[in-house]
Amino acid sequence: MDELRTAAALGTGDARPHVVIAMNFAPPMFGQPSLLSQGQVSILFHELGHALHGMLTRVPFRDLSGTRVSRDFLELPSQFNERLATLPEVLGAMARHYRTGDALPQAFVDSLRATDRFMVGFRALGRLKSAALDL
Repeated sequence: MDELRTAAALGTGDARPHVVIAMNFAPPMFGQPSLLSQGQVSILFHELGHALHGMLTRVPFRDLSGTRVSRDFLELPSQFNERLATLPEVLGAMARHYRTGDALPQAFVDSLRATDRFMVGFRALGRLKSAALDL
């Protein structure tokens, strides 16, 4: 995600932000649709979170608007949005077989959701080590 034009500071006019999400998806081949992997969908949702952050910002200081915030808050909307990609309601609405229209089997949805919890303790330990180093 990148900002082509940032939001104007409050009270200085109506300059709406313009953002772009550039993804490197494989083009369709031989008349088939270009299907996305779960990882690609996750990245798309993540970048959409950054785009929403950039588009919906309204702060009095341009240097603190959109994605010009501290790194921990920069990632908050994008990681929140990324988590939406594996919600059963979202999967049920979006993840369908491209030929038959069938929804994902529940066993697959359950295993996909379980991957969110895989090695969560190890990742938390990594964050704690980084925090200790920062301190």
